[in-house]
Amino acid sequence: MPRPSVGDEVTADYLDNLTYKPVTQLEGQTSQTCTSGSNNQVQFATSSEVFDDEAWHDTSTNNTRITPNIAGRYQVFGWGVFVAGTSITRANTAIWKNGASIADTGNHKPTNGAGGAATSNTAQNTPFITTFVDMNGSTDYLELTVSQTSTGGVSVNLNNAASGRSTLIVKLHSRT
Repeated sequence: MPRPSVGDEVTADYLDNLTYKPVTQLEGQTSQTCTSGSNNQVQFATSSEVFDDEAWHDTSTNNTRITPNIAGRYQVFGWGVFVAGTSITRANTAIWKNGASIADTGNHKPTNGAGGAATSNTAQNTPFITTFVDMNGSTDYLELTVSQTSTGGVSVNLNNAASGRSTLIVKLHSRT
């Protein structure tokens, strides 16, 4: 939508496009296994939707995806949480668009839910990631992936309010 010039009529639709910023926030509620050395799409199933203003997410069909229905630029935030009890050497968080990585934190030592050094007794967080991405408003979709390096599979998506939950937030920044 072009910017109006001095003397142009400003419509209610134009103002709505400036002020209405829908958001979807998903928080993991169930456990899933994350194999060592693999990118794992985080599943957001039943009860995972904190906000879903425009029904961009479906908890049963492709529950790893957010598919915005408005063409524009979006701000995306995400992080993962692994359960306690496994020594994770490295953890990674990535945002994927249409099945391919567009933003990646690289491999880092995970932190515990309180932000300190990870131990085998505490839930461990992947690095926080944020990025902007242009979406077409029809077929483009976004996913949060996490990976870890350890001796085997680790449960991800811990439903633990104290340590945190794997979270994906997609917010409309501006329309195209």
